Amino acid sequence: MSDILARATRGLIALSLAAGVLVGVHIVSSTPASAAAAYRILVTGDSITQGSNSDYTWRYRLVKKLNQTAPGQFEMVGTRSTLFNNVTNEQGSTNYADSNFTGKAHSALWGTTYEIQVDNIASQVSSTNANVLVTMLGSNDLAYRTSPAATIENVRLFVQRARAANPGIDIVIGEVVTKWDPWSGNLNLTSETQDYASRLATLASSLNTSSERVVTANTRNGWDPTKHTWDGTHPNATGETLIAQRISEGLAKIGIGAASPNIFQTTNWNVQAPQPSVATATEKATLSWSRNSTGATGMFIQTRIDNINQTWQELPYAVGNPDSWTLDPLAAGGTYQFRLRPTKGFMEGAAGSSVQRTIDGITPGAPTGLVTTQVATGDANVVKMKMSWDAGANAQGYMLAQRRYPGNNSFMELPYPITGTSWTFDYLSAGSYYAFRVKSNRGFLSSGWSTGAVKRSKGIPSNPSYAVMGDSYSAGNGINTNTWEYDDPDCFRDYDSWSTHVASYYNPDRRIIACSGSRIADMYPYQANMVEEHFSANPDAAKMITVSVGGNDVGFTDVLMNCVVSACNTSENEAEFSYRVSVAEPRLEAFYSLLSDRFMYTDIIAMGYPSPLGGGTGYDLVCAQFSEAEGDFIAQGTRQLNAAIDRAAAKSNVWTGLGPRIETAFRSHGACDTTPWIHALDKMGGSFIPTGNSFHQNPAGHLQYGMIINGYLIDHTS
Repeated sequence: MSDILARATRGLIALSLAAGVLVGVHIVSSTPASAAAAYRILVTGDSITQGSNSDYTWRYRLVKKLNQTAPGQFEMVGTRSTLFNNVTNEQGSTNYADSNFTGKAHSALWGTTYEIQVDNIASQVSSTNANVLVTMLGSNDLAYRTSPAATIENVRLFVQRARAANPGIDIVIGEVVTKWDPWSGNLNLTSETQDYASRLATLASSLNTSSERVVTANTRNGWDPTKHTWDGTHPNATGETLIAQRISEGLAKIGIGAASPNIFQTTNWNVQAPQPSVATATEKATLSWSRNSTGATGMFIQTRIDNINQTWQELPYAVGNPDSWTLDPLAAGGTYQFRLRPTKGFMEGAAGSSVQRTIDGITPGAPTGLVTTQVATGDANVVKMKMSWDAGANAQGYMLAQRRYPGNNSFMELPYPITGTSWTFDYLSAGSYYAFRVKSNRGFLSSGWSTGAVKRSKGIPSNPSYAVMGDSYSAGNGINTNTWEYDDPDCFRDYDSWSTHVASYYNPDRRIIACSGSRIADMYPYQANMVEEHFSANPDAAKMITVSVGGNDVGFTDVLMNCVVSACNTSENEAEFSYRVSVAEPRLEAFYSLLSDRFMYTDIIAMGYPSPLGGGTGYDLVCAQFSEAEGDFIAQGTRQLNAAIDRAAAKSNVWTGLGPRIETAFRSHGACDTTPWIHALDKMGGSFIPTGNSFHQNPAGHLQYGMIINGYLIDHTS
């Protein structure tokens, strides 16, 4: 009951119950079947019978049944054909729920009583020449005017005057039905209607004759005002069918039509709302309408946003007088559909036609100052990065997107906007390059994207594509004893060299492209083309390149061989070596620039060189040829070359710092130390001619080289 009461409050408009007085007589005739109908039926009553805007009325239900049970036998007559306008509280509405209703004629009047109509019934009967009278009066009498006993006396007088106007007229009198107060939940007129019905049955029996029949219609039978009215008094569509059925049963008693079929059933009020007028302004819309066509006490407002294929959303309450409503705020730039659904008290009709409008709004300014930072997690397997930015003007929220490189990935947007000015992306791939961007939004309007610098996530990627570029220090020189043992003897490439220890730790898809004797000019485009070929096999994998180059360009091997046969730590040699490094450095810089531009979003690591002699000078006959000063000269030259490599690489954001690590680690393990990681002058197979293994990593050195690089990668990516 509380739910029914709540819905009753939705725009329910108080209805006028002012008594109507017949001022003049206007004869109306409705002929559903035949102009020569045997029965001219005059229906009188109060608001329950007349009905109001967009009611079907029980009269409509009765005529539909008589057209089936008494076709061509009747004609509806009366002094009016209109409804009461419950919106403007005046007579004269023509807005029936079914505009094709052909039996509209009647003499019912909103708010009237037997007390009033006893003075009008004679003229109504005589002017319409009615020979059948159906009356459904008494509700207002019992509620506001007279007792059941006094009302019965007015009914007696009402019948007498109708008979006087047309002797022989047959009369069907409907019982008065109960009312319900939705505010208190109380049923009203319960005892009064019961008393009245008992007295009415006695009166009808006493007045009934074979030539002037008077019968009752048991309209109280099955009546429940909590279910059968739209406001506690007036019948809803279901209540109309009940009253019409009971009246038809009364008519059947006098030979008009039949009691069956029973038309009493749950029935919908299928009245459609009008199309609203919609005026838009910045981020709002005002709907307006007229309730006249529907008699609605309120309208449910429905909206739908086309941009997101939204289903219809309904305001949870009906809007009554005034007939307008402003929806504020609405989403800027949204394309909305607006429509109404009428409610008349507790009846709810059908949604009407919709109106589409696009809502104006303020385009927000783009966010600025986008910064991306790593987020410490304490777990190498959990990678997070945080975006932060300065708010855009007039922004209500922000859309975010991320893109992972390399590969053909597109930006993936967060599926919903956020309201703050920072966001942390979780569970990113380790060792991958990410671009992040943000744009302001306000409703469906947005700024352009603001994109930050591409950032690498921490950690080592799993299963990267790995290319080993460079010269003999990367190809594999020194890992084998004999030339023919190398995987590629021409370049001294061997997959058991130091890069295999990197491969075993990170499980990359590795290719050794380095070739013994290569110089800077061999790196690009020749070796770079082979890198491209290798990377294209797995374009979505993370990418890594290590490159050792520059030693052959500065003639490092020549310097070492000169020191074997003669003193080399002269000022002229120092100057010459410095000059060679100065010439090589810009070439290195140009190469690293080309390489980083071609292989964007790739971990490119510039490798350096170890000092080949180490700190000792007496391990074998060759080492005995080097003085301590010559050893310092060679070590200084190594550091000088490594520094040039790092300076050149840093200008292209190539990773640096590995050369000094290698040089430091090998300082006590050179060719002339007691535990060497580098070959001294090597003559494979006893040949007098030095081989490519000379002054390169031995197997122990290759192992240490790999471990040094692994440690560097861990430190550099943490």
